Amino acid sequence: MRRGPIVLRRPARLAVLVAATLVAAVSLALGIAHAAEVSTDVEMVEVRVQSPARRGARSDTVELPIRADLLGASWSGAQHSIELRARIDGGRWSRWVPLEAGDDGPDAGSAEARAAARRTDGRRTASSPVWVGAADQVQVRPVAAPGSSKDAQLRDVRVWALNATGTATRRERLATRLRDDAAWVLGEPAQAQPLAPGIRSRATWKAAKPVNAPWYADAVRGVVIHHTAETNRYSCSQVPALLRGIQRYHMRANGWNDIGYNFLVDRCGGVWEGRAGGIREPVGGAHTAGFNTNTSGIALMGLHGSVAPTRVAQDALRRLVAWRLDVAHVKPNGQMVLTAASGDKFATGSRVVVRAVSGHRDLFPTSCPGALEYAQLTRLARDAWATGGAKVANITSTYTRRLPDDPIDASVASVSVRAVASHADMYVTVRIERISTGEVVHTFAVTGALAQTTWTPPAEASVPYWDLRVAVNGARPSGERARAALAPLAVVSPDPAFVITTAPPVTLAVGGDPNDDLVRLQYTLGLDYRIGAWLHDPATGEQVAELRAPTYVGPTSTPVEFSAPIPPDVASGSYELRVGLPADAVPGRSMHRSPLTITRG
Repeated sequence: MRRGPIVLRRPARLAVLVAATLVAAVSLALGIAHAAEVSTDVEMVEVRVQSPARRGARSDTVELPIRADLLGASWSGAQHSIELRARIDGGRWSRWVPLEAGDDGPDAGSAEARAAARRTDGRRTASSPVWVGAADQVQVRPVAAPGSSKDAQLRDVRVWALNATGTATRRERLATRLRDDAAWVLGEPAQAQPLAPGIRSRATWKAAKPVNAPWYADAVRGVVIHHTAETNRYSCSQVPALLRGIQRYHMRANGWNDIGYNFLVDRCGGVWEGRAGGIREPVGGAHTAGFNTNTSGIALMGLHGSVAPTRVAQDALRRLVAWRLDVAHVKPNGQMVLTAASGDKFATGSRVVVRAVSGHRDLFPTSCPGALEYAQLTRLARDAWATGGAKVANITSTYTRRLPDDPIDASVASVSVRAVASHADMYVTVRIERISTGEVVHTFAVTGALAQTTWTPPAEASVPYWDLRVAVNGARPSGERARAALAPLAVVSPDPAFVITTAPPVTLAVGGDPNDDLVRLQYTLGLDYRIGAWLHDPATGEQVAELRAPTYVGPTSTPVEFSAPIPPDVASGSYELRVGLPADAVPGRSMHRSPLTITRG
């Protein structure tokens, strides 16, 4: 009988032979990989480009010293962006990709911003990086800014080439291939356990250590959604390399302390820990210049101006937002109040109220996170509030002081607490406790989506605000429990309602008798405060004399007379009389000002 063709058996024999060969080569493969650090390190080089003479003209072809996964650029000149294209091994050129000036960054004037300026040339414009997969040649061309001259030149262009996949050189490509083949035979090493909720840690993508220790805000009040704006064309297996490349670019090209975002979500639905410092902590980022305090930056890894995020990416983003804001006890479809640290879109120091789930463009002049993702933010916030079970959020706990302007007496006059719940059938409890003794001084419970209560200490009790804490919890009839909250107390300075009912005179003749040389008026007062009287120079505002030292007076709804003597050393002249609370340091009606002309007989 004729034998069948032997070639049909070769694959099995070859598989055994290849496996044996790979097992024998494992130590060599891992040794090469370790020496080159191809699995953890990121190769990054800066290459100068001969600038094109005019806009629309392209540069000469630039040979890159490494095979690049990501490309970025920096430049000087009038143009606000450049375009870049790339190719590999002399193949076809890619399309022209715009590299606009990066719109992320630390807050102006912050320690991280100052450090970045020292590490880089702060006068240059740097783009965000773009993922190219593989490139060893590039060309660039300028794009004129609106209103700039058509002959305006792009000066001193530098291209940053990064490789995070262990394929920068031929030797590294060989080491990576051998390492991957060895992993196929021996199995992949154990991976770090995911963080809640399925967040992959920095160790998983082999992040570099930050330059300096992280900095922290007092709380997270909301999230800002971004897109990384480089490409949507990457595989799931390339995500760790892409993360390493973004981090290295942020740290070296931009001079930042670490990757700018607190979290990143890839197109395959993976959720990744970004900036170091703790996923539950209010870590300050470098994602929204002017508003990195009290916000958590979440970046979708892609470009979403004309391409929508994948469904799995949107689902992962929803779960992440739901979890992060539940940890912070923030209602996603509510609002957050921020203070502008720099003035790109809002005046520095201004109070800004935006959605608790905002897009980058809400706080900075940019198109980020892309039109198609931005349009989904309202739905994202609504769905995030409905994700994850029972929650308590938007907790405010405030107190008023018995003697608001007394620097020593810290006793509270009242404590008010307000919280919202995620479900109308939730049983919400509020406890006010003494920290020093553990004594529960006030409890309140209600079934519903809103809990509000106020506690007034007994008149004979003196309870300082710093010895109080507020705990809020909730549960549903099914037994599902909310994440418990400990809410800090914030002082409220109410309007003292200081009202002059009978105005003081505008002229006063004095003769040296302190019993007659008095400024008289009548007032009402809503709270227990000190009241004093002063004379000021109307031209300079400087104090000339204290007529009456601040003295505590009780609240009164019936007009009460107030008098203050004119000191004998005050000369004739025109002054400004001020009567009211010391230093005018509280809101509302707290100081009366009127002209006073004094004549001496």
